[in-house]
Amino acid sequence: MGAVLSAAIRIDGRCAQDGEGPLDRFERMAALFQKETGFMAPGKDSPAAGYAGEAHERERQEAWKAWSNAPFDELRTALNNIRAASGSPEWKEVP
Repeated sequence: MGAVLSAAIRIDGRCAQDGEGPLDRFERMAALFQKETGFMAPGKDSPAAGYAGEAHERERQEAWKAWSNAPFDELRTALNNIRAASGSPEWKEVP
């Protein structure tokens, strides 16, 4: 269950926080993305000295996509592991 909780906490941290508007959320996500990957988020201007052309932009876009999807992929993996361990091929809804 630790992996599910860890992924859920990461997903929650990427949701808008109380009183946070879309721009504030994007700025927070962009700062976190840069801290974790070293890339500026798509939509942010790369420093002129750091711009390396189209290949850099593709790499930055791919990094953003992978980074954005990572907590959801982790949650899916954790849930699939729980399902496999339970021996049940299907999820049952909890009332």
